[in-house]
Amino acid sequence: MRVLDNRKETVQRKDDGTNRGGISKPPPPSLSNLPIQCAVGFEFETGWQVVRQEVMSAGKRGGQIRRHVLNKREKVGRQNHNGFKVEADRAYMGGSELEFIIYPPLDESVEGMMELQRIMSEIQVYGEKLLVHSGKRSFHLDAVTGIPEDHEFVIFPGDSDLEGGPQITSGLDLSMIPFLLSPSSSEAPKELQSTLVYMARVGATVMRNLDRAEYSPELHGLLTMMASYLIAGRGQLGMLAEPYHTYDDLTKANLAVEYPKIIADTLMARTDFGRLFELLPEDEAIRFRNNPQQWLDIVINACGGYKEYDPFESVIERGIQKDIYSDHPSAEEFPLSRLEWIRDIPFGKDRLVGLPGDTSMGYLGKKTEKVGRHSDLDAGIFEFRGAQGNKLPLRRWPSFAMESFRYILALNGKSPNIGIRQGINSDININA
Repeated sequence: MRVLDNRKETVQRKDDGTNRGGISKPPPPSLSNLPIQCAVGFEFETGWQVVRQEVMSAGKRGGQIRRHVLNKREKVGRQNHNGFKVEADRAYMGGSELEFIIYPPLDESVEGMMELQRIMSEIQVYGEKLLVHSGKRSFHLDAVTGIPEDHEFVIFPGDSDLEGGPQITSGLDLSMIPFLLSPSSSEAPKELQSTLVYMARVGATVMRNLDRAEYSPELHGLLTMMASYLIAGRGQLGMLAEPYHTYDDLTKANLAVEYPKIIADTLMARTDFGRLFELLPEDEAIRFRNNPQQWLDIVINACGGYKEYDPFESVIERGIQKDIYSDHPSAEEFPLSRLEWIRDIPFGKDRLVGLPGDTSMGYLGKKTEKVGRHSDLDAGIFEFRGAQGNKLPLRRWPSFAMESFRYILALNGKSPNIGIRQGINSDININA
């Protein structure tokens, strides 16, 4: 028996993973309940580095040049764009990179699609001006904008095509999360298909693991999101031939993730999980708040059971890479257990938010969007991140954005003759 925090609730380890909650699988969302999300946002993260250059004017260092890394979300250049921003984003290996952000997000409508087409055309024009200098080691931004003050921004081209990793932000009804792979997915760009397949597999895994339970469609969606994080955090540990602790530091480093938000690299909740829990039906939410043990049971069993998902192990059990490019790479522990994360969610606290090494998971806090046919349903905001591994050349950005927008419209029932897939293959293996 293990004690579940100061409420003295207990955790009974079930090594066979068969500890089930008392609750049944939901039907797929009906067409009449399709979410209609208010706005869609896009980001394109490039590998083109940017710094701010300063010429020292006094003292012994007079005339010397100093270069400063830009802060995340810092504006690059003084030019104001109509419908998009050019900002700095952190580069994994250090420094700052150019990122293009459509802002403000676009209404989910025909008018929004037309506006997206215009904005993407303007982004392409601006990007092509950057590409004129792609053969250089570096260049000053004023050569593109014609604004003398932009001379302080120095750009280092990372490739010859201005390749960018795309991200899509959208408000979604929780009940839709396991059903992103639907007839409407034929509208989705090919670079997004792996995300839709993966989330369908996780949703099917949750459904299979809780096959004797009753639960709402919203809870199915919430558990699918949480399971996607926890499954990614465990990674390949379940397939190791020997106990994890017996492996050397290099092997552990190779098993570890580069940084925390890797666990959300398919679909990330920008609304924190404490707020997402509040979107469950009221009676269901109250039941789990009053019975933390049952809440822990249903989350752990949704992933595969206590044998594989020890609540006292870290959310990212395989650890975070440390000194990976040194002579002595290793893995360090992620400082949050599954129990700590799961336990506090029903009480409005998402402990993943604000942890060292991440500023994105749950970044929007309690913010939601109004969805539904009458815009009367609060819905969480999510970021499709799975396509960002496909670095798209600038010439592909407009068509990718338009295809993604059409997919969101179709997913939410705004395209003729496209509805929700009625059911999903619950035999899909998440490890396939």
